[in-house]
Amino acid sequence: MDSMIGDPSPLAAIEDAVNRRGFDEIILSTLPAHVSRWLKLDLPSKVQGLGLPVTHVEAPRRSG
Repeated sequence: MDSMIGDPSPLAAIEDAVNRRGFDEIILSTLPAHVSRWLKLDLPSKVQGLGLPVTHVEAPRRSG
């Protein structure tokens, strides 16, 4: 498996990866909404604009 160093902007990093590798789907994992910076930036909606199916997985809130 290869690794890549991505752009500091999450959307730009995803775009670069899709353009280099030609993925079929994007799976976006974020922290819970109350702490996720990516959700505050509406990243899942922006990623959908890339034309691939997007599955968003949100981590559960920690109890306690």
